[in-house]
Amino acid sequence: MSNPYPPTGQPAQPSYPAPPQGGYPQGQPQPPYGAPQNGAPLYQAPQYGAPPQFTPQYKPQDVGTKSFLVTWLLSLLVGGFGIDRFYLGKVGTGIAKLLTFGGLGIWALVDLILVLTNKQTDKQGLKLEGYEKHKVVAIIVTVAVIVVGGIGNVVNGVNSGSKSAPALDGSDVSVSTPTTAPAVDPAIAAAEASASAKAQAEAAAKAKAQAEADAKAQAKAEAEAAAKRGTPGQQNAKRKAESYLNLTAFSRSGLIGQLEFEKFSAADATWAVDHLEVDWNVQAEKKAKKYLEMTSFSHAGLVDQLTFEGFTPEQAEYGATKAGI
Repeated sequence: MSNPYPPTGQPAQPSYPAPPQGGYPQGQPQPPYGAPQNGAPLYQAPQYGAPPQFTPQYKPQDVGTKSFLVTWLLSLLVGGFGIDRFYLGKVGTGIAKLLTFGGLGIWALVDLILVLTNKQTDKQGLKLEGYEKHKVVAIIVTVAVIVVGGIGNVVNGVNSGSKSAPALDGSDVSVSTPTTAPAVDPAIAAAEASASAKAQAEAAAKAKAQAEADAKAQAKAEAEAAAKRGTPGQQNAKRKAESYLNLTAFSRSGLIGQLEFEKFSAADATWAVDHLEVDWNVQAEKKAKKYLEMTSFSHAGLVDQLTFEGFTPEQAEYGATKAGI
């Protein structure tokens, strides 16, 4: 019987089962490497839970709805008027850009560069849509416009500073001639400035005086119109006086007294009577005829009676005479 324990001081050696004996029958091809041996199942790695699929989350650059192409064209063509900023919703800076003519061109150029480098944003801070698609064309066209404009300015400057001079062969040659401003006498300039200032002061004073005169005339016209219209109380007194005259004849003072009897103020009664369209001589004649219908009068007695009614002596005399006595 063998000792199952190893000798003291020696490590235990694991025991392994003997490899299977046999092999593949003669005449049969050996299976490829990795194929199952002797019908044994193919070894497969244990299937653990599949790791979660992580989709990288890339936060795209925020892009708004404002078109890069439209913004670039507006900035290139009418940037000096701030139209590009109005389009992007930046109304405040658009107005400032308009009032300063694009910051004398500097602001307009800076905005154009910002658009071409995709640094320009809309009011919400979002980038412009379509930059990658149109940026190459926009940059090429912008450079071409700037180059052509610069060449045109140089040519115009040369043409404006030159004049035609005959050459030896009879052809015209442009010769550049410097232009100098004529010298101005300081005394003459001072006199002209003083005369201009004096003329401006006189014109301002004249305009001020005219404005004051117009204001006074307007105020006077308004006051006259208001006086002619009268207050509501005066208008009522006038209508009452007209109704009395439709009933019988009155003298001026007699009609005023009647209105005062009706509780109208003396001022309102006087205003109402004075604004009537009435002939007091005709009223005296009507009153005289009314008296003669009731009783007999001498000429002098009728004149006295009419005078007592408030008619003037001239009106009373006219009325008595017209009444036929």
